[in-house]
Amino acid sequence: MRYGIFSDVQGNYEALERFFAETKDDIDQYFCLGDIVQNGTSYDDHRCIDLVIIKECLAVRGNHEDKVIADCTRPPKKIAPENLEYLASLPLNRSFFNYSLVHAPLNQRILTAEQAGEVFRQLPAFIDICFFGHSHQPTLFCEDEQRKITEIGLAGGMVSLKPHSRYLINPGGVGLYWNQLQTYMIFDDDSRYLHLKKLSGKK
Repeated sequence: MRYGIFSDVQGNYEALERFFAETKDDIDQYFCLGDIVQNGTSYDDHRCIDLVIIKECLAVRGNHEDKVIADCTRPPKKIAPENLEYLASLPLNRSFFNYSLVHAPLNQRILTAEQAGEVFRQLPAFIDICFFGHSHQPTLFCEDEQRKITEIGLAGGMVSLKPHSRYLINPGGVGLYWNQLQTYMIFDDDSRYLHLKKLSGKK
């Protein structure tokens, strides 16, 4: 299986459409790690939710979804009721085989090995890989068999994951309103190769 892993769309419909277009022949299942929407005041938020549903993504709820749901009675909101219901139905985390999906582990941006250690300590023993978002930065932390935690560089764009280690993986952000690259990841669970990809420019 090849998984397309993305996060932090934040209502950027044009970027999300490009992401699905350039991965359509490469992916068996998509993981969406939250923050599909920005603030609910743009029709693009609604359209992003539609795309995530159409592509049958395994998705979790991010902090932007929580804010939109909490403010859903305040105009102007451009998200249809059925899509608001979809956002509200999303779990904060979900397990899939030996994978875990979550937007913000411990409600934090996980940027250091020390923070990663806190997350590893709370992960169930059967979870080998936790995919997360929220920080908008592509990140890979490894916990080896001796429980030593290291951050693995992603400059080469491809990493081979060891079978007896555990990992925290952040694909970066597809949408982004921060001054960073728009990125996502592809994970092949047969070869155990993880690919960091830069979203292509506008056509």
